[in-house]
Amino acid sequence: MMQERIQHVDEDRGITRVALMRGDEELSRALVVPMVMQLGTVQLRMDGIGGVATPEEHRNRGYSRRVLEACVEYMTAGDAVVSTLYGIPHFYPKFGYATLGPESVITLLRLDERDVLPDGVRDRPGVPEDLPSIQRLYRDETRNAYGALVRDDEWWTWAELERDLAADAEAIRVVERAGQVVGYAARASGCWWMQHWERNEPGGLKVAEAFAADQDAAAAVLAAVRRWARERGEQSVYLAIPRSCRVGAASMFQSAHVTERYYDEGEFMGRSTGLLPLMRALVPELEFRWRPVSCSMPAFAITIVTEDERVTISGDERGIEVGSTRPGGVEVRLDPGQVARLVFGGFDPELVLERAGAPEPARPIMSVLFPRHVPYIYPLDRF
Repeated sequence: MMQERIQHVDEDRGITRVALMRGDEELSRALVVPMVMQLGTVQLRMDGIGGVATPEEHRNRGYSRRVLEACVEYMTAGDAVVSTLYGIPHFYPKFGYATLGPESVITLLRLDERDVLPDGVRDRPGVPEDLPSIQRLYRDETRNAYGALVRDDEWWTWAELERDLAADAEAIRVVERAGQVVGYAARASGCWWMQHWERNEPGGLKVAEAFAADQDAAAAVLAAVRRWARERGEQSVYLAIPRSCRVGAASMFQSAHVTERYYDEGEFMGRSTGLLPLMRALVPELEFRWRPVSCSMPAFAITIVTEDERVTISGDERGIEVGSTRPGGVEVRLDPGQVARLVFGGFDPELVLERAGAPEPARPIMSVLFPRHVPYIYPLDRF
């Protein structure tokens, strides 16, 4: 019998295909997708895992386990500090992954209300010339977001939106004020995650992302999507956006349901892939969180231990330091998934630390350093 081996193949956009091979036959594979993620004031190198697949005739033989183990080894040796994926339940924790937060859906109610645009504002189908304005709106609002991907000029999402703008007048709706695009909503119905959602819950106008320049523009976007849904003969509107974005926040002043769905060891998951580089990359954000309370809280030195890594975070009125050698006064043992849960902020940090068995003296300080947030990757960027 031919020997089995792990093979790494470079693909487009810097993607690496990690495959278990027997001769020329692929037994199982996954894709490692390099990305940059915004996390508050900092940007993190993140590797996404996607395209995990094993042909039916090779399943239940441990092949995907070997591929995922090889992916983790590959990412840990690289420059990514975290890894995320969208996973099936109860499979990925064995590779260090934990669910990072909820899936957010905003449902607009009473589509015949709040559907009037203000004077001087109009909505219309998007056209290719709108792409620079759409890029600006996304980048402006996600500049300090938690979990949103950084879309450079070559990012594949822009090409997909450009195709939608050119090919389908029903794909993107924009809002104009004084001749400028100040908001948009995109269906992104060709995106795999949106297709998955439609298969599981058919019906209604489903929006993959909605951005606005300010709160007035956000209210206008909501009015526009109500009108858009009625034009399409739909009875409901569902927006796959978090409540923390401008359009999401505006919906809470109207008739809407804001739903946050949590999953047991599935969906949006992540793990750290390098504790020291991760904490060093986070220093500006940790400083931002620590500075307002640094004069009222005691100086500290906490050592985080995960697998074979030890990192000490220390802080006083001068700021935050991160190192790998200085021992901390308190030791906190976390697995890579728990580290990612704290970093992304999708759960109450006190509960994460309590469940991890962290010493009580460390919990108040770590809750300041890793507060609750709403981490979110927009559907078009999912992998």
